[in-house]
Amino acid sequence: MSANTSHLPTNITAKDRAKQFPNVLHESGGKLFCTVCNIVVEHKRKSSLDRHFSTAKHARRMSVQEPTRQVTITEAVARKSIASSERNKICEDWVATCTALNIPLSKSDHPAMRKFLFENVTNGGAIPGFHQLQEKYLGNVYLKEKEALRKRLAKKPVAVIFDETPDVEGRCVLNILIAPLEKDESGRILAYLADTVFLEQCNHSTVSVSVVKCLQEYDIANEDVIVFDTDNAAYMKKAYTAALQSLFPNSLHVTCMAHIMNLIGDAFRRPLTS
Repeated sequence: MSANTSHLPTNITAKDRAKQFPNVLHESGGKLFCTVCNIVVEHKRKSSLDRHFSTAKHARRMSVQEPTRQVTITEAVARKSIASSERNKICEDWVATCTALNIPLSKSDHPAMRKFLFENVTNGGAIPGFHQLQEKYLGNVYLKEKEALRKRLAKKPVAVIFDETPDVEGRCVLNILIAPLEKDESGRILAYLADTVFLEQCNHSTVSVSVVKCLQEYDIANEDVIVFDTDNAAYMKKAYTAALQSLFPNSLHVTCMAHIMNLIGDAFRRPLTS
């Protein structure tokens, strides 16, 4: 056995041999494959290759079949991973676009929309129906948007705006908005919805706890909070004086002028409509 192997040209690799026969042979994992036959062939002896090329099976496959490259397990896993990554990207991009434009995700199921996505959007056919978009991708998009907002607000003075309103089921819903006190590219100061909290009880304690928790989630330093803006309700004022004022030493509490004007308008109309 040693006498036979000693005559082998050990300096030639499978990759070197594949370069000599492009589109006929290919290398994968250090082994040489016949592309059209999908089998491993010995690469050190040129005579071994010549014998394989002279077989009827190889000649028949060369004449009637396009070369088909054998895919290794590693390559198959890599391809699957790339395909999965591309699918996730188009689905998350689609969810982000729909939510940014206030387009209901259920519109993805409309036949006209399906036809448009399939024919005009790269990888659009990979976008699933409404329920899968909501269950699998909406949460990821939310977390990415939240992280982007956290970075946008980092180390900036901010105003915190919060207000409570009942929903259609009569629950107390607290909306918390945060506005960086600097102008954006359009020259405006924008407020971003940071959190929506459903409260079992709405009072100064539950409101102040929800606001503090929200600011901590966005890593906003206490000294960076400059303004708390609320309506004129008594429990909102108490939330500031009893809790928020001591935690945020640089803050100032202001009440919403629009809310005050609405109260004045109601008081003015009441005698005229009674």
